[in-house]
Amino acid sequence: LVGSEMCIRDSYLPSRLVAISYTLFGQTRSAIQCWRNQSQGLASPSGGVVMTAGAGALHILLGGDTYYHGKKMQKPLFGCGEIPQNQDIMRSIYLIDKTLGLWCILITVYSLVQWLR
Repeated sequence: LVGSEMCIRDSYLPSRLVAISYTLFGQTRSAIQCWRNQSQGLASPSGGVVMTAGAGALHILLGGDTYYHGKKMQKPLFGCGEIPQNQDIMRSIYLIDKTLGLWCILITVYSLVQWLR
């Protein structure tokens, strides 16, 4: 496999698990709707899933034109709701913290079960 194909293959499941976690801890309906309707419109198959589900979970609108190396690039808008405000930074950190906590607990429980066998 070429490097980018291997990256897509190896990140397929983890990106979906993160997106599912965002739907559990955020605004579920908008997270699922953004994921299903917008993720394929972003450049990264795995990153698009995570970004659109996260934007939907937080009910914020992200994306749009940006600059790379001084050149303006047109990028799609994704998510739903309002343009992010300062308080949305803490909301996004809280969403990530809850997701991380969930997966730490699940991995720990799984490891303990395997160890006790």
